Amino acid sequence: MSEQSADGGADLEQFAADLLDPYEKLITVEIVGREVRVPEKNRLLRCFQYLSINTISYVGMPREKSNSVASLVNFMRNMGSSVGTSLVTALIARRSQFHHLRLIEKARVDNPNFANAAHGLSQHFGSVGLGRHEALATAYARIYQSIQAQAGTLAYIDTFMILSVAAGIMFFLSFMLKKNDPGGGVHVAE
Repeated sequence: MSEQSADGGADLEQFAADLLDPYEKLITVEIVGREVRVPEKNRLLRCFQYLSINTISYVGMPREKSNSVASLVNFMRNMGSSVGTSLVTALIARRSQFHHLRLIEKARVDNPNFANAAHGLSQHFGSVGLGRHEALATAYARIYQSIQAQAGTLAYIDTFMILSVAAGIMFFLSFMLKKNDPGGGVHVAE
């Protein structure tokens, strides 16, 4: 246990050393229309790289409407996370039921694979001291648990696939957004 905590401490020390380590190379990035030179592999700056996503909401809006835009963006973000969580939960449940039904169709006594698995498990449980009836019931219970676990895993795989397709679609739709010109003056949206 002390080895694990020592490794964790070493990782933290390495992270702190990387964070505060002198830079090797400066790169030029554009921030609000100005070119700035920053260290290339600075972890502290990396945590800020996604902050500009909110600026898309303000493109073309006059300053006097910024409070309205902020409240609308926050409302939509909160609603999106609530609805998104509900949709993902429902999708996982439905896909789990679908896969459970498909896997249960194969778990019949006339299926030789199922019969062999049940027989082998019941022999194992019989050898550890269970009676014949209890061993068979325990074998069926273990097979059912395995089916539930497999159905859940397949449901998560389906859900990740659907979410990755949705993320890919949103990525390509992002190219249709208005271009932001921070130094170009204010263009009022109507």
